[in-house]
Amino acid sequence: MFRWASFTPASPGRVRENYNGDMATQSLPYVTPEQYLELDRDAEFKSEYILGEMVSMPGGSFKHNTITVNASSELRARLSKGPCRVLSSDMRVAVDTKSGYLYPDVSVVCGAPEFVDGHDDTITNPKLVVEVLSPSTRNYDLGIKARLYLKVPSLSDLVIIEQDRVWIEHWHRSGDGGWKSTVLEDPDGVLEIASISCRIPVAEIYSGVDWMNVRSL
Repeated sequence: MFRWASFTPASPGRVRENYNGDMATQSLPYVTPEQYLELDRDAEFKSEYILGEMVSMPGGSFKHNTITVNASSELRARLSKGPCRVLSSDMRVAVDTKSGYLYPDVSVVCGAPEFVDGHDDTITNPKLVVEVLSPSTRNYDLGIKARLYLKVPSLSDLVIIEQDRVWIEHWHRSGDGGWKSTVLEDPDGVLEIASISCRIPVAEIYSGVDWMNVRSL
């Protein structure tokens, strides 16, 4: 069973520069959502926004990028002729326009996208988001970030993927509006996303990852 990892936001007026344990911070004024969007749009490197603080986004490893592209490609191959579109990690998602802006590794929007403040760089209505875990961001991704995603009204599926072993956590919204999870650890398994009629072999998600020829991890 999935257990949320802990993540305690820094005090207002601080910017988090890394994610685990010993945090390097620097004093800055509290950042409003409007200020964050203006700063992030002009910045060389992306940051996420949670409750008045900006969280810098580190670069991804070779495995992280391989898995992200695999997941995106597999989704696009199955959705390209329908009403859903697959978006890259450059697309910002507003989980709450007042307190949370995140960058999932992959997102899917079905139907007309809904944007924030007249710009087309931030959607409010993702149908599905995918996060690939990294050692430096694992607690953050499994903690507050995942909880924020599950509060998005339009979201039906959250897929969390480990990069160092075969492990996929699939959260899907049930008929009563609650959330249920399924864990896949079999390289021969299939990720089934009923809300968008997708079945993706686990092996395809991990294709090209160096350790995939070792069947037991």
